[in-house]
Amino acid sequence: MTIELHMNALGSYALGLGMNDKVPVCLLLSHDSVSVGGEAAISAEYYQLEGSDLRISGPNGVVVLKEIEQACIDAVEAQLPLVVIDPATEREVLVTRLEDPSSDIYRE
Repeated sequence: MTIELHMNALGSYALGLGMNDKVPVCLLLSHDSVSVGGEAAISAEYYQLEGSDLRISGPNGVVVLKEIEQACIDAVEAQLPLVVIDPATEREVLVTRLEDPSSDIYRE
């Protein structure tokens, strides 16, 4: 059974853009900025956009970040990767975008 956790847009997570010379190169999510589901996010295999929500899926569960900002939506649509970081361990995980929503093996 897959655990699905929903984060609202009212400050329960921090999703941002990684920039290189004022050009976005990735989405950034800190493991410890997610009130619940940090382990699911850092072990994710892929992500996808569902309306204005970002669904991050993997073997340890699914995290849905609700109502992400337009700049982040634009980064998803530009097919930029998501980098989930854990500042405590300095671990970084690159999560790619799922192109075909019907191939989401973690959706129940």
